[in-house]
Amino acid sequence: MHNPESNGTDGRSSEPLCQSASSFEHWLTGLVGLAVTFVVALAAYSSVVAMAEPLQYLSSTAVIFLFIGLWIAFWGLLEIVWEWRAGRLFGG
Repeated sequence: MHNPESNGTDGRSSEPLCQSASSFEHWLTGLVGLAVTFVVALAAYSSVVAMAEPLQYLSSTAVIFLFIGLWIAFWGLLEIVWEWRAGRLFGG
């Protein structure tokens, strides 16, 4: 069957299905993730320090690693939510 719109290609466009995220969006989600981590750190600091106390000399290192891990987790979650809301999470 002849398709009048066909120009000899297989129908795929050379343009991407959607734009990729800009660096501003990545910076913004990182800063928002840091702010959320800061709020959680303020609310839970005394509990976290009490739980890390048995580690003695490594307790401050454990607290720092915990909060850095939380920041990365919040940042990643915010990136996923941002991409999902923008319709860029699944390209296909």
